Amino acid sequence: MLRTWRRPLVALAIVAGIVLSATPSDAVTAPNRASTVTAAVSAQVLREGVLAAQVVIARWGDTLFALAARHCGSGWLFRRLAAASGIPDPDRIYAGRTRVVISCTPAAPAPRPAAASTLTARESRIVKLLAYARAQVGDPYVWAAAGPNSFDCSGLVMASYARVGVRLPHQSGSMLGYGRYVSRANLRPGDVIWPYVQRGTRGHVVIYLGGGKIIESPQPGQRVRVTTLYAFWTARRMI
Repeated sequence: MLRTWRRPLVALAIVAGIVLSATPSDAVTAPNRASTVTAAVSAQVLREGVLAAQVVIARWGDTLFALAARHCGSGWLFRRLAAASGIPDPDRIYAGRTRVVISCTPAAPAPRPAAASTLTARESRIVKLLAYARAQVGDPYVWAAAGPNSFDCSGLVMASYARVGVRLPHQSGSMLGYGRYVSRANLRPGDVIWPYVQRGTRGHVVIYLGGGKIIESPQPGQRVRVTTLYAFWTARRMI
C-alpha cells in the first residue's frame, strides 16, 4: 500500500511545485507590502553603454525627483522619467503600483540646475530660494527673527520664499492657508513641511531639499541646518 500511494503523492508535489514557480512575481509587490520594498524588475543595456530601461516599483516615500537623482545623477531629469514611464502627472505616483522606467545615461555628468537652460520658470525659482536657504546654514535660531543673520523656523521659510517674490506670513500655522496640499510620497524640492503638531499648534516648519533632506532653523540654542526628514504631518507646495 505504501508503494501504491507514493507515486501519486510525488506527482502531486511536482505539480504543486510547477504551480508555485509559475506564481507571478508581481504578487510580492502588492500595495500592502510595497511600503518596505523597491523591486528592480528588469534591466537592459544597449550599445554604447546607455542604460535603456531599468524599471523600479515606487515605494512609500519615493518621488520622481528622488528617483531621477538616485539613478540619473540629477533630480531635474524627473520629467524624462515621467515621459518614459507614461506617468501623466509627475507629482503623483503610488507605492507598489507605479512602475518607473529609468531612462538616462549614468555616465553623463549631472547638470548644474542653476546653469541649466532647460529649467522651467518654476524650477528656476526653486533653485534660487533653496540657494538662499542653504546660505543661512549656521545662523542661530532667534524667536521671531527672519534674517538677515538669525531666523526662527517660519522666518527662514518666509525669507527664502520672499527671495522669489512669494509673500508668506511669519507664522507657521497661518502658512497652512497658502499653496496646495502635497503628500509625503509626492514631495518635491521647495515644498514646505510641517513635521508634527507641537503642543496643539502647527509649531514647526521646514523646507524640503529633495532626496529625503530638509533645511530648518530648529529651536533656541541651535542653528540653521540641513538634516534628514525625521517626521511628517503635512506639506504645502507654495509655487
